[in-house]
Amino acid sequence: MANINRLKGKNRIQHTYNAGHQIFVYPFKMIWLQRDERDTKNSVYFSIWVGKRNIRKAVDRNMVKRRTRAAIQNYKTLIKDELQQSYDIILIYAGKNVMDFNPIEKSIYTLLNKLIRHSK
Repeated sequence: MANINRLKGKNRIQHTYNAGHQIFVYPFKMIWLQRDERDTKNSVYFSIWVGKRNIRKAVDRNMVKRRTRAAIQNYKTLIKDELQQSYDIILIYAGKNVMDFNPIEKSIYTLLNKLIRHSK
């Protein structure tokens, strides 16, 4: 059973970004890294990035982050039930416009399913 937390720490984020595996489903690029076996918490750590180059207004960037976090919360049971190891996940928003909640939710679902298939 996995807990969902925020990915923090410069070194941990940098290591995940440099050594992680990548999956792209528009509008997100997901970089994920399985944690060591010593981490027995079975937790999933997320970090959400929305670039200033793609979305200029901070209000819009924050809206995309909120919608992404809400989509992750909707699939919390899927994450807890299916992922048996600990993961660090970085979600990078690659879209040029602010999207509604439904397309964001669908892409998060697709990304999580790909991660679950890869983990088995």
